[in-house]
Amino acid sequence: MLQMFWAIGSIIVGAVTYRYNSLPGDEAYRIPIALQWMFPTPLAILIFFAPESPWWLTRKGKFEQAAKSVARLGRKATVNPEESVAMMRRVIEMEASAKKPGYLELFKGVDLRRTMIVCGVYLAQNLTGNLIANRKILPSPLLATSS
Repeated sequence: MLQMFWAIGSIIVGAVTYRYNSLPGDEAYRIPIALQWMFPTPLAILIFFAPESPWWLTRKGKFEQAAKSVARLGRKATVNPEESVAMMRRVIEMEASAKKPGYLELFKGVDLRRTMIVCGVYLAQNLTGNLIANRKILPSPLLATSS
């Protein structure tokens, strides 16, 4: 999904730049900058309607609110909020009693494989030539001949 959104974003940027590049005046840069707010604005509005994380509420000791949040997030026929909160409490207790991992753990055993997969996903876009393929080479003003 990350690669797909990067590719779609690159196409949108290319189209907007192509369309507004030739406009004279301030619109040439104001409209593309304003269009960048097209995606985060609805997300910012939806944040106010999103329920609080039941895991965060459980960590803070607000078990009743966590159960309400679980009920709101899950299907009422298949989710038992009290059991879910009890499971969360148990996991949080186990995490508290476990040894705290360090950054070196990312490069050992199964975690090394996971680290390499994540790094590969982020590098794939650049390793395929995206950084140089979409660059428009502009003539240097120093190379322009004067008449």
